[in-house]
Amino acid sequence: MSILAVSILVLASIGHVHSTSIQRETCSKKIDLAIVLDASASVGERNYKLYKQFANKLISRFTLAPGKTRIAVSYFSAYYHQVTALNDVIPKAELRQKVLELPYEASFTKINLAIKTLAAEVFTTRNGARLSEPAPPKGTLEDDDDDDDILKRKPGAKLVTVFLTDSFSSSGLEAMEYRAGILREKGIEIFVVGVPGENYLGGMAVLASSPINKHSYVISQDAKANEIMMNKLVKRICKVSRSAV
Repeated sequence: MSILAVSILVLASIGHVHSTSIQRETCSKKIDLAIVLDASASVGERNYKLYKQFANKLISRFTLAPGKTRIAVSYFSAYYHQVTALNDVIPKAELRQKVLELPYEASFTKINLAIKTLAAEVFTTRNGARLSEPAPPKGTLEDDDDDDDILKRKPGAKLVTVFLTDSFSSSGLEAMEYRAGILREKGIEIFVVGVPGENYLGGMAVLASSPINKHSYVISQDAKANEIMMNKLVKRICKVSRSAV
């Protein structure tokens, strides 16, 4: 075979690779993101390792900076453990190392405790959450009908939680639905990522924001399928809208 023919084949193969490659979705917007890992017995240690890998891949897609994305990491089983807060300034490599070192507890699934703590502690201004400033009451000194004033107000960040869980709850579905409702009422968009194999679909349905099919995902054994799913998740998180809470 001539050198020209070989060159054509090589170029053709390169073109084929590029045409079938998946573009990597990234995000540099103003997002307050809480990543919560389920370390309970129902998940299993093997799946917990998959969760840690998935969390680190998710972290790698965001630009971490005080004015961009802030990430809080936590895990739960019988207890809730906060690893980093939204106002912790940590290099991305160090944050990912912390995720790799998260222990597996293999105990009860106190997901309701995790949800309650997210609402009461994690998404608060004292812990770095960039909440929207309320408009001043009509007729007050602050309300001078000056449109420029509106432009001076700092908008809050989009508030997002990603639960890496099989969605089982030791306290039952009703309690989880109640707690998740409180979280959503605070304007926090909830995504759920399930384990390969058995997931508690009822739990995913009450935990995830609506529409459920755009807020619930399952880790696949196929690397390409996972990449596609990750891109969908990142794109959805990065869509700055509070309509889907």
